[in-house]
Amino acid sequence: MSMTFKEFLSEVAVRKTDPDMDEYYADQDDADRDRREQEQQTADAPYAVGWSGQSHEWYGDDDMKRGRYKQKGDGGNIVAINVPSYEMAQKIEAELQQQYENGELPFVGGKWGEDHYIVDWHGTYIEPMKNVESWRFEYDKPKDYSK
Repeated sequence: MSMTFKEFLSEVAVRKTDPDMDEYYADQDDADRDRREQEQQTADAPYAVGWSGQSHEWYGDDDMKRGRYKQKGDGGNIVAINVPSYEMAQKIEAELQQQYENGELPFVGGKWGEDHYIVDWHGTYIEPMKNVESWRFEYDKPKDYSK
């Protein structure tokens, strides 16, 4: 249902002047926001889950006294593709974050000034499949939830 501009202004005036309506409209706004979020999440399915990072390589002396690290590019990885629901993607994302916190991701880490190659952890993400570059699937070998 659409409103005219005059009706809209009247509605705003009621919201601002009637304290009994504040809670009602707040509940309506929350319900509308929740509904829109759910519709958006469903519309964006399926999802990919991954982590982002930055790789660095040492350029300099082998004893690491003279030289510097240079950024080498993306250190991240897509771990799951075609995840059918946002809720499932959130669970996978939480498990991935926990694996990082427990030190269970062998391709993340390194010590500055000691290791010649380091991968920084930036964090996890959930992305609609339509936004993911498919060339990464060959490289990252993510778990495919459509099979």
